[in-house]
Amino acid sequence: MEYTLKVAAVNGDVVPLGAVAVALAQAKATAFGTEEFHLARFKFNYREYISELLAEVMADNLKVCDHRGQPKDWYDITRAAHRNGTLSIVRRYATEPDWEKLQQETPRLVEGVDVWDFSNVDLGPAEPDDDATCLLALHVKLSFLNAWGRVRGDEFRISSEGVEWLEGWGDLGALQVSVFGTAREPGVTAATVRPVPRERAQDMAIREMLVSRGYVLKALPPFENGKRGVKAEIRAELMKDTALFSTARVFGTAWQRLLDDEKHGIAYAS
Repeated sequence: MEYTLKVAAVNGDVVPLGAVAVALAQAKATAFGTEEFHLARFKFNYREYISELLAEVMADNLKVCDHRGQPKDWYDITRAAHRNGTLSIVRRYATEPDWEKLQQETPRLVEGVDVWDFSNVDLGPAEPDDDATCLLALHVKLSFLNAWGRVRGDEFRISSEGVEWLEGWGDLGALQVSVFGTAREPGVTAATVRPVPRERAQDMAIREMLVSRGYVLKALPPFENGKRGVKAEIRAELMKDTALFSTARVFGTAWQRLLDDEKHGIAYAS
């Protein structure tokens, strides 16, 4: 299957990984071009492809890079974004906002460009989407993507036609904005993103480090006398990043917060 990725020309051969998820989901939403666009199908498959792409990245099957095209480990990319404050958080809403109405009521960020800032709009109850947030930080070179795609029988190409903004996913000054294509792409809308609060960044860093070390978040090995536990192992690694974990006490507070979080946190195996 051939997929076309909508990426601004300025990006060269560096593609936001989110754009890959969008292209794959759009193909499914149109039954690979044989049917009218189906929004519910797009949303379902988009979530599925986010999870699939991250799993492939973490298994080292798909090589990723930073936004400049420098190949790096996915964890190093996200940790750097945590450290320098450029990582933005994607939120999932309990009730999907009426984006079309909001776009009519909210001025565009830049005249003539289909990008809106909804950061000051009450969009209702929401929770952070960790997978989409991680995906937002990752990019892939077209050559890496096609090397991965060949195993699946897929081929990807880049098209800048109709991409009017400087970057498909980018920033305007200090404001981070995630753009899933443009409003002219059916079923694709701008998502509201905000800088990650320190506590959320700490939680994400701990979870990501645990996963990268092969641990199951809800079945961590219990402490054994005479052995260094998983908490000490992760603390030793993450405290190298003093901007995020300045002291052992700060790390301990974050660790306990995750233990107390039944839905998104961590737990020891019983």
